[in-house]
Amino acid sequence: MFLAYLVQIGAVIYLKFSYLKFSAPEHQMHHYISNFQKKINNFHLLIKKKTMNIETAKTIKIYDYLASLGHHPIEAESNNKWLIYYSPFREEKYPSFSVKVTGDYYKDFGRDEKAGDIVNLVSRLHNTDIKGALVILEKFELDTNPSKPKFFFYELNKAKAKTKPPTETITIDVINDPELMIYLAIDRAIPAKVWQTVPELCQVVLSPMIPGSMVKYNNIAFRNDQGGFELRNRNFKGSTAPKTITTIQSEQNDKLTIFEGFMDYLSFIAHYGRKPKTKTIVLNSLSNLHKIENTLINYSEVNLFLDNDIMGETAANKIISTHKKAVNWSKILYPDYDDFNGFLWSKQAHINLVKGYEASK
Repeated sequence: MFLAYLVQIGAVIYLKFSYLKFSAPEHQMHHYISNFQKKINNFHLLIKKKTMNIETAKTIKIYDYLASLGHHPIEAESNNKWLIYYSPFREEKYPSFSVKVTGDYYKDFGRDEKAGDIVNLVSRLHNTDIKGALVILEKFELDTNPSKPKFFFYELNKAKAKTKPPTETITIDVINDPELMIYLAIDRAIPAKVWQTVPELCQVVLSPMIPGSMVKYNNIAFRNDQGGFELRNRNFKGSTAPKTITTIQSEQNDKLTIFEGFMDYLSFIAHYGRKPKTKTIVLNSLSNLHKIENTLINYSEVNLFLDNDIMGETAANKIISTHKKAVNWSKILYPDYDDFNGFLWSKQAHINLVKGYEASK
């Protein structure tokens, strides 16, 4: 993966000084350079070998992490010191899960357990140990721009002891925001001819219901089986409730292809020039894997396109151990990259580098 970052950075440097100079429109240059800076920042993290530790992990707000998984509080209590949720661990009619805002710990009253911190929560949610939880939280930090306010962190009414938090209004439309189109094309290497063929993909505008706020957040959105959305833009990664898998039927429903996220699904289409011929499930989070594990035996073939991290490898190995026809394509197609999209981006950067060289001659 370290080598992959070197290739990516080298490619972007060349793009910046050759291809952009001869062929890219000026408005695209800004976004290439922005993406270049993002790669540099991640590269510096690798150089410094900075890893998440427990102390750093505990600075991550539990409500921020829960929101990234599509779990939002339904009310606040005790002068807004506690946020009340439906449990992220089970289906329930009455909320039994609370998060302490100031102390930043949670209490799961439905299981009558001791209070836990963010590391304990992530370990339980993803069925992993402390080391695995820290890897997940480190990835969460890298995917989140700390300089940008998160749309799901609402302003609570501090004058009341018990009040329902403001919610968001959601506007759904076709993808027409130029910024989002550029984000897909430049940051993600997903051309319009790909995303225009995916009916599950749309544009969602979120407007937080905060008094006096006119802020709106435009997002690329990928619909799941229950009407929730996975949300992405240049500065944000999150979801709306309910959070679950996305199922896409095909001509070969006896065979299955599994993607960890929808960007990997779009990357497959961009790379191969077609959609999978098999039935497709986009997990939208590895925490949703348990929802389909018992059904995998029904398929004659299972193709896996998961991330090349501890959680992705653990999930792939677990499936392969119980399914003889399962294939982990992440170790075959993009072994030196974090995920399918990282592989696609580097491939496209190389193509653009060649075009830039030819244009400069």
